[in-house]
Amino acid sequence: MAKRRVPSKTELIARLHRGLRPKLTHDQLVDLGLVQAVNLDAIVRGEATEQLLWDWTAATLTWSKVAELLQVGVEEMCEQLGLAERLVTRYGRTGEICFEANDYEVASVGLQVADELAKLVDRPTAIVAATWSEQRINEMARQCEALTSSNRPASPAANEESTERIAA
Repeated sequence: MAKRRVPSKTELIARLHRGLRPKLTHDQLVDLGLVQAVNLDAIVRGEATEQLLWDWTAATLTWSKVAELLQVGVEEMCEQLGLAERLVTRYGRTGEICFEANDYEVASVGLQVADELAKLVDRPTAIVAATWSEQRINEMARQCEALTSSNRPASPAANEESTERIAA
């Protein structure tokens, strides 16, 4: 007779109804809120780096996945996904990380929704969302790298050759 394996604490918690699972701690909520506010502020002030843009986009993806999994705030987080897409596209086109028109207002609403989602989400669901987000960001980074390396000439001589082909 085969011996049954004893489930781990993580596996047991994952089996619980979502309402019985442990929530994020107060310290985690404070840290998440501060990081999101600081990142938003850096974008507004024009001090955001490419790394901060990816971090902000990853957070947006994470909270949109949390909203999807909890079925709360989905519409508001869809607006955040649109904003993230515009911001990344603008950066790719101009090299600038900045908001236009009413982007700041949309981002502020997203910050409030993310804070509320953080209060609602249980830790296992947050981990699933963060893992999904990290995989998605890594995939996006690989796609961006492929685009930039395929658009980048191998050498100055290659650049001259491509310029001559375009001129001809």
